[in-house]
Amino acid sequence: MQTVIRAGLALLAAASLASCATGPKPCTAEWVDWKTDRIIDDFARSHQKQIASIRDLGAQLASGGKADLSNSNKAQLALAAIGGLTLIGDFAHDVAPKAAEAMSECSTAPKATQLLASMLRKNGVDEKTAQAVEQVGQLLDIDKSGR
Repeated sequence: MQTVIRAGLALLAAASLASCATGPKPCTAEWVDWKTDRIIDDFARSHQKQIASIRDLGAQLASGGKADLSNSNKAQLALAAIGGLTLIGDFAHDVAPKAAEAMSECSTAPKATQLLASMLRKNGVDEKTAQAVEQVGQLLDIDKSGR
């Protein structure tokens, strides 16, 4: 009987340790970072082309204000802008709901624009470009009442 009790206690201890190893305590700042990083990293991996396009566009526009505005480059700039808008839309449909669902039990959750800008910065997009995309992305955080 004592062997069964010891085995049960050992199993409980192992289960407790295993649950601690999967992530931080829910709704703590560390957990929010951990959870959103997992969601965002998956999204960033599947959208590397659009992120690279935005990163390149930002670098080109930041090159001392001397961006190449030839016809061929205008097409590339337009495609990069469309890619940026597509990225924002995909983010709104993929990441924002997943993050909201994950944070639904917590009293505070990061806004979608904060998550989007953080993801862009983490993937090498310069600050000025990240801020510009973040401003467009603020449309993600407008609720149905228009606030």
